[in-house]
Amino acid sequence: VNVKIQITTQQMIQVVGSQKQTARYPIDGTRNRAKSINAIKEMMSWVESHLTEPLTLKEIAASVHLSPRECQRIFKAYLHRTPMEYLQWRRILAAADDLRNTNEFCPCRFWEQMV
Repeated sequence: VNVKIQITTQQMIQVVGSQKQTARYPIDGTRNRAKSINAIKEMMSWVESHLTEPLTLKEIAASVHLSPRECQRIFKAYLHRTPMEYLQWRRILAAADDLRNTNEFCPCRFWEQMV
């Protein structure tokens, strides 16, 4: 079975904004929830624009002026994955998209050498 999974960052942001709060440590109040949603949207956009760079949790958190622990907590609460799992997931999707949209089998053109 060949299943294509295509989701854009914008679609993921819409999901985050529409999710009910399921955090283990609930985010108190509407104001804090809105701040958390805005922070995660900004972090997701920042990660998207830095996919090809080596990133750390500290850098992702610093992009929105949060501590690494708070960054981790917000990601787990809304996306059910850590920031580094999210980063890896986005890189895999980007690589799959690149492979789908290129004519090359691999950068070294190994396939053409075999034919």
